[in-house]
Amino acid sequence: MPILYNDAYKTEEPVDYWSRTVRDIGKRVFQRPQDADIFERQMRHESGGYNELILYGNRRGEAGELGGPQYTPAFAKDRGVTPGVNPYKDFLDAATVMKSYMDEYQDWSKALSAYNAGKYATDTAIRQGADKWMDYIPASTRRRYIPGILSQSY
Repeated sequence: MPILYNDAYKTEEPVDYWSRTVRDIGKRVFQRPQDADIFERQMRHESGGYNELILYGNRRGEAGELGGPQYTPAFAKDRGVTPGVNPYKDFLDAATVMKSYMDEYQDWSKALSAYNAGKYATDTAIRQGADKWMDYIPASTRRRYIPGILSQSY
């Protein structure tokens, strides 16, 4: 079992521990409580329901994504992080990324698109489509990722 940073982990189910911990990170990073809730749902989705094989880098996504936030190797390198070593730091970094996207776009759909499809793809879609920008992002982001996170309830 990996070393964790909170004794509560020993008495809680892992999914409950990580759900609470990620929500607490979101509350520290975002101004509004509803933003922390959306961030927690996003990270729950990214991590496969806080699956420990994903959290600790033992299973990669289809494009080689790693760690709880499912960073691609190139994005992780650009950020200067090593996903899968310390899930707490991974989620804290992901919150920082999402906060920067929210500051820029002022819209969760666009921020989630930038995280999932990439900032370049999202910016291009906004330039090409204006109010219909979602028609220009990848179908998987438009049909599954964004609505799946924004409509989740736990």
